[in-house]
Amino acid sequence: MLLMTLALGCGSPCRTPPDLGADPLELVAGLDVNSIALLGGAGFLVHLIDLAPQASQDRLYGAGSGGFWVFDTQGEVPDYLGGFREHTTDTYSRVAVLPDDHVVVLDRSTPATSTEDPDRFNGLRVLDVSDPEDVTERSTLSIEDASFLGADGSLVYVLRHSGPLEVYDASDPAGLLRLATLEGCDNPLAMVLPDAAGRAWIVDAEQGLVPVDLADPAAPVRGEPIATAGRATDVARDGDQLYVGLGSEGVEVFEDLEGTPTSLGTVVVGGSVTQVSAADGLVWAAVLDGVAVLRTDPGELPQPHGFEATERFSLCVEATPERPESAWGCAWSDLSLLRAHPEVLAPQALLEPRELSVAAGDTEAKLRLENRGGADLSVLEIDSRDRDLEAELPDPVAPGTAVEVVLSFAGGFSDKLDVCVATDDPGEPVRTVAVSDGGNISELTVGGEAPDFSLEDVDGYWHTLSDYRGRPVLLIWFATW
Repeated sequence: MLLMTLALGCGSPCRTPPDLGADPLELVAGLDVNSIALLGGAGFLVHLIDLAPQASQDRLYGAGSGGFWVFDTQGEVPDYLGGFREHTTDTYSRVAVLPDDHVVVLDRSTPATSTEDPDRFNGLRVLDVSDPEDVTERSTLSIEDASFLGADGSLVYVLRHSGPLEVYDASDPAGLLRLATLEGCDNPLAMVLPDAAGRAWIVDAEQGLVPVDLADPAAPVRGEPIATAGRATDVARDGDQLYVGLGSEGVEVFEDLEGTPTSLGTVVVGGSVTQVSAADGLVWAAVLDGVAVLRTDPGELPQPHGFEATERFSLCVEATPERPESAWGCAWSDLSLLRAHPEVLAPQALLEPRELSVAAGDTEAKLRLENRGGADLSVLEIDSRDRDLEAELPDPVAPGTAVEVVLSFAGGFSDKLDVCVATDDPGEPVRTVAVSDGGNISELTVGGEAPDFSLEDVDGYWHTLSDYRGRPVLLIWFATW
């Protein structure tokens, strides 16, 4: 079986623009958790899904496919300290910090593993992390359909896909004690934990934003749902505003949290929001193809500020309490520290697609250029090694908007074509798109011969389809969450 990934073109005829200034969002450092042999066994399937910082200990806890990880965060590069897993196929989808060197993780076995092993555990595990090199399990609690896990002190909050909010007392790590169950939701996915007055908010994929009074954790009271502009999947709070992740719809902002929250509107961040986090006047959003950051102003909609593209799926982001204006992000197995510079207003470009497929004889192709920064984006040059390329430079692209760039190939397609686009994006001013001959798609038929192509596998080796003539080749695009 061959696992293959698309590769970009090399080189660029475009000139790098000089003196573009600072980058509003920078990738400071990173670590590939696949390099941690102790939690290996799942290979490429190892990836992070959720993060929980503990500033008092200079630690970061990670949960995902492959188990549970403990990192030291005193330096900018996270240092792996230890971890825990019960099976090589474990998927821990949430992690929350408890008092006295304990954490709780949500172990969510997939239906396939549960079918293969009827005794396979689903639910919460309380772990003792006082010695990260020897993480031990203190207790478990079986829950079949949990969607969210959070903790505030010794109180643990669990949402279930079937609707209930459950509150547990974790004062004794040897056994969680259920304090209350609150019914009424349809498909709750995340929540903001209670503030000092006991106000909490649940996001429900069907109902929207659901207020909950948790002043008495043993007797929660549910308020009337507030409709959201799309399917709510995650939520974060910073000060007097709530930020609700709406998948491809972006981030919706609510204010007036002491009364009935009202929507200020929605900010489109590009991609599909998987997680949101907010602190220090910044809103961070993991959006599958990268991490977006918005800068906030009380009473107004946040504005796009920066974007950092990731090579792999961006699944989670968590603002760092010990590092202002920074966040930890996870893109599949890559754990990264990102730092925003709110005082820097600059454009940030996203160019799609990464590779153009133009059939022989075609004379036109299109690129999509999006600005995910905080200032207008200017296109300075579009060029190619093939001098027959013609393209009209678009007008400056406003923050949060996109334009379509039409490429004209006078004389038709050339298989030696690279297209470069130079902009005033200080982070990556020149981007190169490889143009390949994908054949005439309209002439392809089921059972017919596939056009030849080459791809790089996950180990860095190149494979060409024609080299495997006469042998079955299976291409797999997959996600494990």
